[in-house]
Amino acid sequence: MQQFPHPLIILDLNLSAFADGVFVGFILSTIFFGVTLLQAWNYALSNKDGWIMRTLVASLVALDITTTSNNVLLLHTYLIQHFGNLLELTMSNISFIVEIALTATVVFLVQLFFASRVYILNHGDYRLPCAIVATACLGFVCSCYAVNTEITHREVADLTILPIKVTFILGQSLVTTSDGITTLALSVNFIRARSEINTKNIISILESLLAAVVARGVLVTVSNGILILLYILYPLKLYWLAVQFMQSKLYIITLIAMYASSSAPILPRILNLSS
Repeated sequence: MQQFPHPLIILDLNLSAFADGVFVGFILSTIFFGVTLLQAWNYALSNKDGWIMRTLVASLVALDITTTSNNVLLLHTYLIQHFGNLLELTMSNISFIVEIALTATVVFLVQLFFASRVYILNHGDYRLPCAIVATACLGFVCSCYAVNTEITHREVADLTILPIKVTFILGQSLVTTSDGITTLALSVNFIRARSEINTKNIISILESLLAAVVARGVLVTVSNGILILLYILYPLKLYWLAVQFMQSKLYIITLIAMYASSSAPILPRILNLSS
């Protein structure tokens, strides 16, 4: 029979204050992953979009699967591969860095997509789309810089060093600004279209779209605000990771939900909202 070595000292340590954010974030993100798969399935059955939109949705779902798998690997590394190694808990595992990079990529792609929709709805007026793209690009660059800096500063305590802290907060602030501009631009266009259309059925669809856009804007803005606040107040307690783990999934779910709705098949004929 195989014998397992017995530790000389058994430590009873409560790591809740340090690891609860990771634990809660993993549970909620796993639930959201199920929602993503359900939304993707509904979209696959009901969509009549062009190949560009279908490719975008497929890419986002693939990235979500990759992010979820990476998070599983992150917990496996800390809790199984290095079980009992407290020194390992003070280091930023590569999966942690990959998670931030994947999330930044998902957010960036979704924001570029909405910028293209705003451009179409504004009939070629490039000012608002350029503002959305500019803030999204700057936010993505800040996230990439934070990831690159984190690669060379692998201790959890390094999350408080100025380059990482400033670029992370600035990046999230720019992302929130981009989402705010998107929400405002889409809302104004839907309100304007509603005032110009007299067909009751189409008005109902526009009202549903307006409610969805506003709800999405509020949801991502609040979640990003909470992420920034928790990172500023408790960077080393990792509470902010609970929101970080869910961020990309919120962007994917809210995007697919708008296009998997019952009104999606006739959206192209209303506002050219589909590729």
